[in-house]
Amino acid sequence: MIFVRSLRAAAFAAALFPLAAQTPSVPVSPQKQALAEARALAGQAKGKSGPERAAALEAAARKYLEIAEQFAADPGLVAEASFEAAELWRRRGALPEAERAYRTALERDPGRYEARASFELAHLLRRGRQFEAAVELYRKVTTLQPGTARGQSAMLWIGRTWQAAGKLDEAIASFAAAFGTAASPTAVIEAGNWLAKAQLRKGDLVAAKQTISEVEKRTAADVAGDSPASKRLQTALANMSARRALQRAADLGSKAAHDALDVEESAEEEGEEAEEEGNGGKPPAKKDGR
Repeated sequence: MIFVRSLRAAAFAAALFPLAAQTPSVPVSPQKQALAEARALAGQAKGKSGPERAAALEAAARKYLEIAEQFAADPGLVAEASFEAAELWRRRGALPEAERAYRTALERDPGRYEARASFELAHLLRRGRQFEAAVELYRKVTTLQPGTARGQSAMLWIGRTWQAAGKLDEAIASFAAAFGTAASPTAVIEAGNWLAKAQLRKGDLVAAKQTISEVEKRTAADVAGDSPASKRLQTALANMSARRALQRAADLGSKAAHDALDVEESAEEEGEEAEEEGNGGKPPAKKDGR
Protein backbone atom coordinates (compact mmCIF):
# COMPACT_ATOMS: atom_id res chain seq x y z
CA MET A 1 0.00 0.00 0.00
CA ILE A 2 2.86 2.37 0.84
CA PHE A 3 4.50 1.48 -2.47
CA VAL A 4 1.33 2.34 -4.39
CA ARG A 5 1.07 5.69 -2.60
CA SER A 6 4.70 6.49 -3.50
CA LEU A 7 4.01 5.76 -7.15
CA ARG A 8 0.94 7.99 -7.08
CA ALA A 9 2.98 10.81 -5.47
CA ALA A 10 5.69 10.51 -8.09
CA ALA A 11 3.10 10.57 -10.88
CA PHE A 12 1.43 13.61 -9.35
CA ALA A 13 4.77 15.48 -9.13
CA ALA A 14 5.59 14.60 -12.74
CA ALA A 15 2.19 15.92 -13.82
CA LEU A 16 2.69 19.18 -11.93
CA PHE A 17 6.27 19.82 -13.10
CA PRO A 18 6.62 18.17 -16.50
CA LEU A 19 9.01 20.80 -17.82
CA ALA A 20 11.44 20.78 -14.90
CA ALA A 21 13.04 17.53 -15.94
CA GLN A 22 12.80 18.25 -19.65
CA THR A 23 14.24 21.81 -19.87
CA PRO A 24 17.73 21.59 -21.37
CA SER A 25 20.56 23.75 -20.01
CA VAL A 26 21.16 26.92 -22.02
CA PRO A 27 24.55 26.78 -23.76
CA VAL A 28 26.98 29.59 -23.00
CA SER A 29 28.19 31.50 -26.04
CA PRO A 30 31.92 31.43 -26.82
CA GLN A 31 32.05 35.19 -26.26
CA LYS A 32 30.58 35.02 -22.77
CA GLN A 33 32.74 32.03 -21.90
CA ALA A 34 35.87 33.89 -22.98
CA LEU A 35 34.90 36.99 -20.98
CA ALA A 36 34.21 34.85 -17.91
CA GLU A 37 37.67 33.29 -18.19
CA ALA A 38 39.28 36.73 -18.49
CA ARG A 39 37.38 38.02 -15.45
CA ALA A 40 38.52 34.99 -13.47
CA LEU A 41 42.12 35.75 -14.39
CA ALA A 42 41.69 39.39 -13.34
CA GLY A 43 40.25 38.22 -10.02
CA GLN A 44 43.48 36.38 -9.28
CA ALA A 45 45.22 39.73 -8.74
CA LYS A 46 43.13 40.43 -5.64
CA GLY A 47 45.09 40.17 -2.42
CA LYS A 48 48.42 39.95 -4.24
CA SER A 49 51.24 42.45 -4.36
CA GLY A 50 54.53 43.08 -6.08
CA PRO A 51 55.60 40.91 -9.03
CA GLU A 52 52.88 38.36 -8.32
CA ARG A 53 50.15 40.99 -8.67
CA ALA A 54 51.78 42.48 -11.76
CA ALA A 55 51.95 39.06 -13.41
CA ALA A 56 48.27 38.38 -12.68
CA LEU A 57 47.19 41.75 -14.08
CA GLU A 58 49.27 41.25 -17.21
CA ALA A 59 47.93 37.73 -17.80
CA ALA A 60 44.35 38.99 -17.55
CA ALA A 61 45.05 41.98 -19.81
CA ARG A 62 46.56 39.73 -22.47
CA LYS A 63 43.55 37.41 -22.24
CA TYR A 64 41.22 40.33 -22.94
CA LEU A 65 43.35 41.34 -25.92
CA GLU A 66 43.15 37.78 -27.23
CA ILE A 67 39.37 38.04 -27.02
CA ALA A 68 39.45 41.31 -28.98
CA GLU A 69 41.52 39.61 -31.68
CA GLN A 70 39.47 36.40 -31.71
CA PHE A 71 36.14 38.22 -32.10
CA ALA A 72 37.38 41.11 -34.23
CA ALA A 73 34.16 41.11 -36.26
CA ASP A 74 32.14 42.15 -33.18
CA PRO A 75 32.89 45.87 -32.53
CA GLY A 76 31.06 45.91 -29.20
CA LEU A 77 32.96 42.93 -27.86
CA VAL A 78 36.28 44.28 -29.13
CA ALA A 79 35.57 47.56 -27.34
CA GLU A 80 34.57 45.84 -24.11
CA ALA A 81 37.60 43.56 -24.07
CA SER A 82 39.92 46.44 -24.98
CA PHE A 83 38.53 48.66 -22.25
CA GLU A 84 38.95 45.95 -19.62
CA ALA A 85 42.48 45.31 -20.85
CA ALA A 86 43.22 49.03 -20.59
CA GLU A 87 42.03 49.13 -16.99
CA LEU A 88 44.30 46.21 -16.13
CA TRP A 89 47.29 47.70 -17.96
CA ARG A 90 46.76 50.96 -16.08
CA ARG A 91 46.71 49.15 -12.76
CA ARG A 92 49.82 47.28 -13.89
CA GLY A 93 51.53 50.61 -14.58
CA ALA A 94 51.90 49.84 -18.31
CA LEU A 95 50.60 53.22 -19.46
CA PRO A 96 51.43 53.04 -23.21
CA GLU A 97 49.61 49.70 -23.43
CA ALA A 98 46.69 51.18 -21.48
CA GLU A 99 46.49 54.17 -23.82
CA ARG A 100 46.37 51.97 -26.93
CA ALA A 101 43.63 49.80 -25.47
CA TYR A 102 41.54 52.79 -24.35
CA ARG A 103 41.79 54.25 -27.84
CA THR A 104 40.64 50.97 -29.36
CA ALA A 105 37.59 50.90 -27.08
CA LEU A 106 36.78 54.49 -27.99
CA GLU A 107 37.11 53.86 -31.72
CA ARG A 108 35.21 50.56 -31.90
CA ASP A 109 32.19 51.48 -29.76
CA PRO A 110 32.00 55.23 -29.13
CA GLY A 111 28.36 54.95 -28.11
CA ARG A 112 29.31 53.09 -24.95
CA TYR A 113 32.91 54.12 -24.34
CA GLU A 114 33.54 57.60 -25.73
CA ALA A 115 33.05 59.48 -22.47
CA ARG A 116 34.71 56.95 -20.16
CA ALA A 117 37.64 56.14 -22.45
CA SER A 118 38.22 59.85 -23.13
CA PHE A 119 38.21 60.50 -19.39
CA GLU A 120 40.74 57.76 -18.69
CA LEU A 121 42.90 58.81 -21.63
CA ALA A 122 42.94 62.36 -20.31
CA HIS A 123 44.27 61.07 -16.99
CA LEU A 124 47.07 59.21 -18.77
CA LEU A 125 48.00 62.22 -20.88
CA ARG A 126 48.05 64.50 -17.84
CA ARG A 127 50.30 62.09 -15.97
CA GLY A 128 52.55 62.14 -19.05
CA ARG A 129 52.57 65.96 -18.86
CA GLN A 130 50.72 66.32 -22.16
CA PHE A 131 48.60 68.99 -20.53
CA GLU A 132 46.87 70.61 -23.51
CA ALA A 133 45.89 67.25 -24.99
CA ALA A 134 44.55 66.17 -21.60
CA VAL A 135 42.49 69.34 -21.23
CA GLU A 136 41.01 68.81 -24.70
CA LEU A 137 39.79 65.35 -23.71
CA TYR A 138 38.45 66.52 -20.34
CA ARG A 139 36.49 69.20 -22.19
CA LYS A 140 35.13 66.55 -24.52
CA VAL A 141 33.81 64.67 -21.49
CA THR A 142 32.08 67.77 -20.12
CA THR A 143 30.38 68.20 -23.50
CA LEU A 144 29.38 64.55 -23.78
CA GLN A 145 28.02 64.30 -20.24
CA PRO A 146 27.10 67.73 -18.89
CA GLY A 147 25.53 67.77 -15.46
CA THR A 148 26.76 64.29 -14.55
CA ALA A 149 29.23 63.28 -11.85
CA ARG A 150 31.79 62.42 -14.52
CA GLY A 151 31.25 65.73 -16.31
CA GLN A 152 31.66 67.64 -13.04
CA SER A 153 34.80 65.70 -12.21
CA ALA A 154 36.23 66.45 -15.66
CA MET A 155 35.72 70.17 -15.03
CA LEU A 156 37.77 69.92 -11.85
CA TRP A 157 40.47 67.95 -13.63
CA ILE A 158 40.73 70.71 -16.23
CA GLY A 159 41.58 73.10 -13.43
CA ARG A 160 44.02 70.68 -11.85
CA THR A 161 45.71 70.10 -15.20
CA TRP A 162 46.15 73.81 -15.86
CA GLN A 163 47.51 74.23 -12.35
CA ALA A 164 50.04 71.43 -12.93
CA ALA A 165 51.02 73.20 -16.15
CA GLY A 166 51.68 76.40 -14.20
CA LYS A 167 48.73 78.26 -15.72
CA LEU A 168 47.12 79.47 -12.52
CA ASP A 169 44.69 81.97 -14.05
CA GLU A 170 43.28 79.26 -16.35
CA ALA A 171 43.05 76.90 -13.38
CA ILE A 172 41.12 79.44 -11.32
CA ALA A 173 38.70 80.04 -14.20
CA SER A 174 38.13 76.30 -14.58
CA PHE A 175 37.60 75.75 -10.86
CA ALA A 176 35.21 78.70 -10.79
CA ALA A 177 33.20 77.14 -13.63
CA ALA A 178 33.04 73.82 -11.78
CA PHE A 179 32.02 75.60 -8.58
CA GLY A 180 29.29 77.51 -10.38
CA THR A 181 27.72 74.36 -11.85
CA ALA A 182 28.15 72.07 -8.83
CA ALA A 183 24.74 70.68 -7.95
CA SER A 184 25.20 68.43 -4.92
CA PRO A 185 26.56 69.70 -1.57
CA THR A 186 29.51 67.32 -1.87
CA ALA A 187 30.35 68.72 -5.30
CA VAL A 188 30.01 72.28 -3.98
CA ILE A 189 32.47 71.57 -1.17
CA GLU A 190 34.99 69.85 -3.45
CA ALA A 191 34.89 72.47 -6.19
CA GLY A 192 34.93 75.33 -3.69
CA ASN A 193 37.94 73.81 -1.96
CA TRP A 194 39.92 73.58 -5.21
CA LEU A 195 38.94 77.11 -6.21
CA ALA A 196 39.90 78.58 -2.83
CA LYS A 197 43.23 76.74 -2.87
CA ALA A 198 44.06 78.13 -6.30
CA GLN A 199 43.13 81.62 -5.14
CA LEU A 200 45.40 81.20 -2.12
CA ARG A 201 48.23 79.99 -4.32
CA LYS A 202 47.86 83.20 -6.31
CA GLY A 203 47.98 85.13 -3.03
CA ASP A 204 44.38 86.35 -3.13
CA LEU A 205 43.33 85.67 0.47
CA VAL A 206 40.21 87.84 0.17
CA ALA A 207 38.88 85.84 -2.78
CA ALA A 208 39.65 82.54 -1.03
CA LYS A 209 37.77 83.67 2.07
CA GLN A 210 34.79 84.69 -0.05
CA THR A 211 34.77 81.32 -1.79
CA ILE A 212 34.76 79.43 1.51
CA SER A 213 31.93 81.65 2.76
CA GLU A 214 29.97 80.89 -0.40
CA VAL A 215 30.52 77.15 0.14
CA GLU A 216 29.13 77.49 3.66
CA LYS A 217 26.11 79.44 2.41
CA ARG A 218 25.29 76.96 -0.37
CA THR A 219 25.52 73.94 1.94
CA ALA A 220 23.89 75.47 5.04
CA ALA A 221 20.60 73.61 4.65
CA ASP A 222 22.33 70.29 3.92
CA VAL A 223 24.68 70.31 6.91
CA ALA A 224 21.92 71.17 9.39
CA GLY A 225 20.70 68.31 11.54
CA ASP A 226 22.05 65.09 13.02
CA SER A 227 21.48 62.65 10.17
CA PRO A 228 24.45 60.57 9.00
CA ALA A 229 24.47 62.45 5.68
CA SER A 230 24.49 65.82 7.46
CA LYS A 231 27.32 64.72 9.74
CA ARG A 232 29.42 63.58 6.78
CA LEU A 233 28.93 66.96 5.13
CA GLN A 234 29.78 68.75 8.37
CA THR A 235 33.05 66.82 8.52
CA ALA A 236 33.86 67.53 4.87
CA LEU A 237 33.13 71.22 5.35
CA ALA A 238 35.28 71.45 8.47
CA ASN A 239 38.15 69.53 6.85
CA MET A 240 38.49 71.69 3.74
CA SER A 241 42.23 71.98 3.18
CA ALA A 242 41.72 75.52 1.84
CA ARG A 243 40.21 76.49 5.19
CA ARG A 244 43.32 75.28 7.04
CA ALA A 245 45.65 77.02 4.61
CA LEU A 246 43.67 80.25 4.85
CA GLN A 247 43.90 80.20 8.63
CA ARG A 248 47.66 79.67 8.48
CA ALA A 249 47.98 82.50 5.98
CA ALA A 250 45.99 84.81 8.23
CA ASP A 251 48.24 83.89 11.16
CA LEU A 252 51.64 83.84 9.49
CA GLY A 253 51.44 85.42 6.04
CA SER A 254 50.95 84.30 2.45
CA LYS A 255 54.11 82.16 2.28
CA ALA A 256 52.69 80.00 5.06
CA ALA A 257 49.58 79.48 2.95
CA HIS A 258 51.69 78.42 -0.01
CA ASP A 259 53.64 75.96 2.14
CA ALA A 260 50.44 74.62 3.66
CA LEU A 261 48.99 74.05 0.21
CA ASP A 262 52.10 72.14 -0.84
CA VAL A 263 51.64 69.80 2.13
CA GLU A 264 47.90 69.36 1.56
CA GLU A 265 48.20 68.77 -2.17
CA SER A 266 51.07 66.33 -1.74
CA ALA A 267 48.84 64.21 0.49
CA GLU A 268 46.00 64.47 -2.01
CA GLU A 269 48.21 63.37 -4.90
CA GLU A 270 49.09 60.15 -3.06
CA GLY A 271 45.50 58.99 -3.52
CA GLU A 272 45.14 60.38 -7.01
CA GLU A 273 45.20 57.06 -8.86
CA ALA A 274 42.39 55.65 -6.72
CA GLU A 275 40.43 58.87 -7.18
CA GLU A 276 40.81 58.68 -10.95
CA GLU A 277 39.64 55.08 -10.98
CA GLY A 278 36.50 55.86 -9.01
CA ASN A 279 35.43 59.01 -10.80
CA GLY A 280 33.96 57.63 -13.97
CA GLY A 281 31.99 54.49 -13.16
CA LYS A 282 31.55 51.65 -15.60
CA PRO A 283 30.03 52.20 -19.03
CA PRO A 284 26.48 50.94 -19.47
CA ALA A 285 26.03 47.23 -20.13
CA LYS A 286 25.02 46.10 -23.59
CA LYS A 287 21.48 44.84 -24.03
CA ASP A 288 22.66 41.28 -24.55
CA GLY A 289 24.09 41.27 -21.04
CA ARG A 290 27.76 41.34 -21.95
